Amino acid sequence: MPNKTGDSENGFNTLFKRKIIKLLSTAFIISMMGSMLTGCSSSTADTSNILNFGCTNFSDSLDPAAMPNAAWCVSRYGIGEALFRFDDQMEADYYLCDDYSVNDDNTEWTFHIRDGVKFSNGKELTA
Repeated sequence: MPNKTGDSENGFNTLFKRKIIKLLSTAFIISMMGSMLTGCSSSTADTSNILNFGCTNFSDSLDPAAMPNAAWCVSRYGIGEALFRFDDQMEADYYLCDDYSVNDDNTEWTFHIRDGVKFSNGKELTA
């Protein structure tokens, strides 16, 4: 039996607050679970011609000549080829070139590019 101080209303308010808290908690948990699954969707788009890689600096072009520190990025991320590669013993071995020479002053290096080298678009390297 309720008394004059309104104990019945306090009990109702407490019960109502608990239900609201439970409802809000459940809604929050469901929204968090939904946001975690957002990136898990599958796509039917053809992505076979797309190259994604991480990079620490940005450029307006994929042209290595226009990119700062291009030699490091090309070799580090494996998106280009070099004149030489390291073999299993970490010795420099010819890759795009098959011969080179250096003048007596060490100011001019001449590399002979091996036959059959092509760009990624299939065009022959003619330089």
